[in-house]
Formats: sequence, structure tokens, C-alpha cells
Amino acid sequence: ESLDLKNDKEERQRMLQNIITNVLKQRSYSETDNASWLLFEMENNLLIHRTQYSFLKMTHDKTNETDIYQLKMGEGKTLVILILLSQMLANGKNITRINCLEPLMGAMQELLKN
Repeated sequence: ESLDLKNDKEERQRMLQNIITNVLKQRSYSETDNASWLLFEMENNLLIHRTQYSFLKMTHDKTNETDIYQLKMGEGKTLVILILLSQMLANGKNITRINCLEPLMGAMQELLKN
């Protein structure tokens, strides 16, 4: 067996173990109602935290479009909330527009592409 084939098998085994571990984690949301969120977690190797879910639910359920929210640093605003909120708002009827500072443009483009 070649070294490349062995490394490939080990990598696939590691990825499978990672997927199984992620699927078995307890979530703060319903996986059946938010299947795309589960996929988002798998693709990004993260878990949507209860505070992130609460914020997404609160902002999505609101009818008042003039509310302002503030989140603390490190609460997943860029990597989790912004991405999921833009998915929720872009429902086929609405277009989502994300404004960010110029120094963050490159990083934001990469996040949104993936």
C-alpha cells in the first residue's frame, strides 16, 4: 500500500469521525427545521451556540425593521450570525446586502463565497 493511499484513508477516517462527532452534539435549535444550519456547522466545523441561535431567532421574528442590536466581541457575529442571517433574509423574494469596512472586504468575500 502506497503512502499516499494510506494518508488518504487516514484523512477520510478523520473526516468521518469529525462528522459523526459533530452530528451527535446537542444543539439549541431543531435540526429538522433548520437542516441548512446543520450543513453550515458541518462545512465550517463549528457549533451554533445558544446565544447565536437566540439572536437569530429574535431578529428573524421581529417585524420592526429599525431595531439596533449590539453583540460582544467574540460572539460569532462575522463567522456565524452574519452568514446565517443573510441566508435567512435571502429567501427568494428579498436580496441581502452586507456592508462592511474596506479593510474587511477580502475576508468577507471569502466567507460569503464559502
